[in-house]
Amino acid sequence: MFDRTTRFYILLAFIGLLLLTLFPVMGEAQTGQPRPYVARYDLALGENPGTGGVTSLKGTYQIHAELRCDGWLINESMEFQMQGPQGPIPATSARSRSWESIDGRGYRYELTVSRGNQVVEQVDLKALMGGAGQPGRAEFTLPEQRTVDLPPGTMFPHDFTLYMIEQATIGQNSAGRTVFPGWGSGKPFSYSARMGRPENTPSGQTNGLDALGQSIYWPMQMVVSDPATGQALMKQAMTLRADGIAGSYIFDYTSFTMAARLVQVQALQMPTCK
Repeated sequence: MFDRTTRFYILLAFIGLLLLTLFPVMGEAQTGQPRPYVARYDLALGENPGTGGVTSLKGTYQIHAELRCDGWLINESMEFQMQGPQGPIPATSARSRSWESIDGRGYRYELTVSRGNQVVEQVDLKALMGGAGQPGRAEFTLPEQRTVDLPPGTMFPHDFTLYMIEQATIGQNSAGRTVFPGWGSGKPFSYSARMGRPENTPSGQTNGLDALGQSIYWPMQMVVSDPATGQALMKQAMTLRADGIAGSYIFDYTSFTMAARLVQVQALQMPTCK
């Protein structure tokens, strides 16, 4: 139904980009304090059906972001089922585990993706950037043993999230950097975002946002592209709060679009560090 490239990004890009945009909750807008959390999203087919013939989509995405004294430990799981013209498409299940150091230099990432009862993709890597202005390196053990050089200035997902929010907070309407998430081709990508005018999050919500405190949010449009060719690999729209929580997403894979809606979010305890 889909070509190999489309299937690959359906399976991997969603996890990678949600890691990018949710990693971490920054706390109430008044404090800017990073805070661990757990959140659940419902997945559905977007309003634009795309060109791939997908007629329905239903699933869930969950993220558990734990703050430790040395960094953020993130566990994610996603499951969804699609329907096509010929009937059900084998269910997709993706589970990932990542760690990013507090200083933004260290990164570890593991991913397992299954379709039906068959494992179709696995990633296992660790990466480390040098000091300011220095390059870095990522070492893969899965899907194969190899090393990828990271150019100076490469960010990991956590740092880029903070960078987007920082730029939006000071009134900038765009943010772009080289980011290494570990999924896809296993190379750094170009991430570019455009931010709209800030708005206040409506009160009276039942998904847990009220308990986390009032925060402004920005409507954002983001494109992930191949830095060598400029080809867009993924387009994404979202509403991102100043505390790092996204209330909704639209992922455009060309062949179909996927919508994610925040159902429940809850803050977790901060660690006690010496």
